[in-house]
Amino acid sequence: MGDIIQAGLDLVKKWEGFYANAYDDGEGIWTIGYGTVRWDMKTPVKKGETITKEEAERQLIKEMQRVEDAIDATITAPITANEYASFCAIFYNIGTGWCTGKGHPQATFIKNFNRGRKDLVPAGMLKFTRGANSGKVYQGLLNR
Repeated sequence: MGDIIQAGLDLVKKWEGFYANAYDDGEGIWTIGYGTVRWDMKTPVKKGETITKEEAERQLIKEMQRVEDAIDATITAPITANEYASFCAIFYNIGTGWCTGKGHPQATFIKNFNRGRKDLVPAGMLKFTRGANSGKVYQGLLNR
């Protein structure tokens, strides 16, 4: 879809929330701002670090560009703006490898989407509601 869409940013902001102080996300991953886990997608966030809203927005936009690039490179079926924003929100959280198939298998719901089986996508997305390390169900993942 090209440039970063505001709807995707708004969804991420809504479900992530803003945190000025680094926090453990429940899975042992230090997180800050609107869900940033790596400064400029390189250096991991550490305990005790802080961020301004302006910097958090910059970090979010940088990461969202990476997410959108992955979606643009992967989705071959027609996609609506709402579907695109939804994919932005989930892949921002679970990682772009599930979209592209790089690093681990591509999520089945993406394969189904590209095959025109949009009816199977919601159930496929619901498979991504648990923390990767703990297996705990997270409300934020359910919300997406």
